Amino acid sequence: MRSYDGLPFSLRDGMRLYIEGHVETDGFLHAVLSNDLLGACERADYGNQRRLFSIVCWVYNEAPSTCWGSPAKVAAWVAQRDG
Repeated sequence: MRSYDGLPFSLRDGMRLYIEGHVETDGFLHAVLSNDLLGACERADYGNQRRLFSIVCWVYNEAPSTCWGSPAKVAAWVAQRDG
């Protein structure tokens, strides 16, 4: 079972729904997963600004590599929900 403890509490539910349920995210989390650094920085609240490096490290080490890295990979991951 995957642990989401390494993420800020405010992101855990959204990340769990995305990874386990293929539920689309938006805003900051979508930008992080899509490898959109500028978008992530623009959308981050103060807490996520300070934790951006650790959030990206968690994604790299814990999330399936097929669910992050580009907008196309994120879209393909979400598309699996209906497929």
